[in-house]
Amino acid sequence: METGLETKVKVFWWRVLHDYLPARKVLHVRHIEPTAHCETCGADEELVWHVLLECTVARMFWEQAKKITGVKLPCLRPDSWASDLLQDNVCSRKDRAVIICGIWSLWMLRNRRRHGEAGLPIRQAVMRVRDTAYDLWQLLHPQKEQVPKVLPRWKPLEEDWIECNFDGAFYLDGSGATGAVLRVTIWLFSGRFGEMV
Repeated sequence: METGLETKVKVFWWRVLHDYLPARKVLHVRHIEPTAHCETCGADEELVWHVLLECTVARMFWEQAKKITGVKLPCLRPDSWASDLLQDNVCSRKDRAVIICGIWSLWMLRNRRRHGEAGLPIRQAVMRVRDTAYDLWQLLHPQKEQVPKVLPRWKPLEEDWIECNFDGAFYLDGSGATGAVLRVTIWLFSGRFGEMV
């Protein structure tokens, strides 16, 4: 799973893929929570899909993410959304890194609210996601140092050297031309010839 993300986000995504996140619906089915509804928006069931993509907080988050990062959440299917995001035909690798970091951030915000801690404002959370995804992308995909091209330039021949440049061109009708340039340093001679064939 090459996503361009750090280890803790990869572990989180593995838990998403295997439905190991303790959303209220999951906890209710396991008789840990008395109800399965979403405490934030009042939806009947708090599923992972709902927390990360449908809840009012999630919708505000993704609207801000689109404005700030330019990354738009692709159309995803509720039954396979987590694995779909890993497909190259759904979004680019760079967008995927921002989306998965955003989803991780939304889950962390949800946990903070759930445990009575003060959460980040949505805009600040999106800015943090943008910066984190950008930093991770830069670390994992460093730009190659651009070496300026040095174009070869004409230089006088070194002492005791002879240089001969030969060229030719031929056409489909059988005609053509050849030519050569001879430079000799020891005789101070430079000559050329050409011949039509």
